[in-house]
Amino acid sequence: MFQNRCPTALESIKIKKELSITCKVCKSLSIIENHEINALNIKINSNNDKKCILDIIKTLLSVKIESIKRSCIVCKIRSIGNVKKETIRKYPKYQFVELTKDIMDKKYSDIGINFLSSKDSFYVSQYFMPNVPYKLKGSAVHQRFSENRGHYMAYVRDQEKWCLLNDAHPIKE
Repeated sequence: MFQNRCPTALESIKIKKELSITCKVCKSLSIIENHEINALNIKINSNNDKKCILDIIKTLLSVKIESIKRSCIVCKIRSIGNVKKETIRKYPKYQFVELTKDIMDKKYSDIGINFLSSKDSFYVSQYFMPNVPYKLKGSAVHQRFSENRGHYMAYVRDQEKWCLLNDAHPIKE
């Protein structure tokens, strides 16, 4: 229902991705999938190494390339070393990031990501043209306790401070 009333608002948050395969034998490029997503989902495991949120987002926005074994749809030859490539073709005006963490053990309640206070914008020019600046203003976090239970929180930037909005606990800065 929301989609029918606000199509332009939804278009401003869509990321358009393309999946292609280049044949090692005949060098033909086949686009096998085009799809749209509304948010980048970052899965956080219970590891101890702290990560910079911007590095994680840059990794998600980068072109992903892997070598696969597959039959070419043009030359029909099955070969190892075909190149599968995932490329973002359109960046949204507003980039939404969702952090998801499975926490069955209470000792891993920290989300494991450092939110930055000063270096909060970056350019994705090395991944896509034209240069698209993003400023990190907030992040939604989902803590999954079991298959059917979880809790949403949000980190929101207010001036130079990050605030945790969590209805299960008082506000933290």
